Amino acid sequence: MSRITWSLIVAGALVSALLAAFALGVFASVVEEIRAIAGWVGGGSVALGLWVAAMWSAAPNFFKQLIARVIRIAPDVPNQLKRRAIKNEIEGAINGALRQFNREGTGFVDHEVSVSWLRPGEDAREVFFRSGKAYLKLDYSKSSETNIVEAALLFCKRGLLLETRQYVPRPLMTAIDLQFVDEVLQRQRAAISRAYFVHEVMERETQGDPETLRFVEKLQMIRQHGLFTRVLLPELRDYPALALGGWTPQRHGQDVEAFLDFLETTVRSREEGTQTGLLHVGQGIRTAIVLVGIPYKLQSEGTRPYVRRTAIDEMEGAQTVYLLGYNQGVSYIEQIAKEAKALGLVVDYETELYDATVRDSLERHKLARLTMRSGEGNRFVMEHPTTEWPDIQDDIEWREILAQVSTGSVPTEYSDQPQEETRPSDES
Repeated sequence: MSRITWSLIVAGALVSALLAAFALGVFASVVEEIRAIAGWVGGGSVALGLWVAAMWSAAPNFFKQLIARVIRIAPDVPNQLKRRAIKNEIEGAINGALRQFNREGTGFVDHEVSVSWLRPGEDAREVFFRSGKAYLKLDYSKSSETNIVEAALLFCKRGLLLETRQYVPRPLMTAIDLQFVDEVLQRQRAAISRAYFVHEVMERETQGDPETLRFVEKLQMIRQHGLFTRVLLPELRDYPALALGGWTPQRHGQDVEAFLDFLETTVRSREEGTQTGLLHVGQGIRTAIVLVGIPYKLQSEGTRPYVRRTAIDEMEGAQTVYLLGYNQGVSYIEQIAKEAKALGLVVDYETELYDATVRDSLERHKLARLTMRSGEGNRFVMEHPTTEWPDIQDDIEWREILAQVSTGSVPTEYSDQPQEETRPSDES
């Protein structure tokens, strides 16, 4: 017989012997150990997979974006993995900004973005909303920098202030969308994406529309002072619940534009050192802003004038009062808010510390959003005389600025050109 035949006979005998041994239980302990090892390996793999999935889900957006960028530029990466990496990069950039905006503006964004890619033959970008998510379909053939801009703009046009859009004039709503996208890009430091946005998307969306460009300039000024996401958008979010249903679109538009003028007046008053509170009581938006930053006022009279001013604002119709602290006022905002709440004027409040650009100078600010208790302002004013609780000086300067802003006749000294900030001599 050949060597192959003998090898087969020997192999068959060994296999038969092993089978007999298994049948008699000779290798029972070994089998149990093998099974235990296999169970541990299998279970461990499942557990590891679940832990990895959980960590990835909880990972900060910047970490996901970093991994996505590494995968995107790495050589010889499967196309499917690259598509997934770019999807994560876009989602991370937009959702990271949306979460930050919600913390600043008490939740005016209701959805987070989920991206998928258009299939071959599909030529239209799409977005639909379901279960708290905005599902966007984008063109994979475009660069990720371009897709971040287009995804943010698509989300804004369909999902930002969804219930309020019907009340806002189209040029202003377009400007709000554009400013929101720009805010996303600046927060994410997406320089290439922002260059595409400024040079191509802005021109495309505002071409032949000077009214939109006028609103964009106003919003940029408001944004530089930190009031775009912290005051304007939250108040617009609440507008549908308070607006009069029988109004014409033109009346709603006038009401919203009046509030925009009020915020521009706030910015200009802040730059000019106005020493009073500013009040806007419209049909849908009823709010006030109290500027807290004149050192001699704080040092000589403390917090009481500002607490009294919040009471007066509520008595005159404000449902929300914002305390805007700058200079030494930053350290007083929390104290004023706490005192107003302890005295029963305020239901609740939220505060935030941030930096704002004032005449090309970056300065620290603190903002408190006070939700006022209806009817308590009048009670407080009746129970606390001005001899004990003095009021802020009734400075009419801000009303003059408001009239100029509303008529478009703001003089050159209130222009956006860099100037040295002028304040009372006692502020030094």
